[in-house]
Amino acid sequence: MTKKIYLIVFLLILLLPKESVPISREETTNSEKLRVFIQMEKFTFFTDEKVKVKIHIKNTSYEEVQLNIYDLLFTTFQPLVFDRYGREAENIVPYRMMNQNMSSILQSHKPRVILLSPRDTFIHSINLKEMYKLYTDREYRVKGFFLPDATTPKAIAGENVLSFKIVELGKPIQKSGVKRVKRAISPSEIVLLFLNSEKEKNWNNYLKYIKIKSYINSYSNFVKGYNSADEKEKLNIEEDFIKFLSRDRIDYIINFKILSENITEEGKAYVEALVKRFDRRMPVLYKYKYTLERYKELWLLTDVEATVVKGGIK
Repeated sequence: MTKKIYLIVFLLILLLPKESVPISREETTNSEKLRVFIQMEKFTFFTDEKVKVKIHIKNTSYEEVQLNIYDLLFTTFQPLVFDRYGREAENIVPYRMMNQNMSSILQSHKPRVILLSPRDTFIHSINLKEMYKLYTDREYRVKGFFLPDATTPKAIAGENVLSFKIVELGKPIQKSGVKRVKRAISPSEIVLLFLNSEKEKNWNNYLKYIKIKSYINSYSNFVKGYNSADEKEKLNIEEDFIKFLSRDRIDYIINFKILSENITEEGKAYVEALVKRFDRRMPVLYKYKYTLERYKELWLLTDVEATVVKGGIK
């Protein structure tokens, strides 16, 4: 009798409309809530100068995140310095050189607890000379890593890599990296800004990265009527398409990552990205392939292909 009751209840739940089923947000890990990137105020240093890098930890979620910060070198914050051949520079942190277990080192130390508000950023400054033996007239690169729990080896990798150099005293030095910065925005940066605008629901920015007359061809529910319409009708369809793109989607973006960028000699670019979207049952991971074309000094999105993939965003 009891089994029959359970069966009836189960069938009734299945027959309920989706809107009547309670929606629960997925609990995200710190690696999904936090984004890491680094900043340097200049890229050439004299031998007697500190080589400072700032590691930014941004809370991209809508929840407060607790950070447990250890102030010991190469624990919570681990910038990786390597040469142009990809070899790590000589690390001079004693316990790193001796390959000691991090848990045993931190036993006698208590972390600083920092509560990072939603959309807020925590910045930590490090002198790379305290961690690495750096030689003059060598090109180095640095990438940031952040460990939410320094007693475990799980780290969140930074999103960018910066280059720097140390020169002898008396040599001309470029005080700022501004002159070395290329002002043109790459296709992958456009896609990054595009996806972030959707995630933040900043529709004015979102729409300015799209070439509407071309991008509309990626959507079958618009393209047929658009291609057969006259100029006046096309304007109305474009307005409807813009409203469709900037709608408040149920499958909002949880996280995303740029995978690759390829610029052809014909002036087109292809950028692949992983996008994790919310779903009532479980998040869905999509692989997007964007096509971009040059527009003055920028790139505009003209086409997109999406496929569902397995796995997650690391």
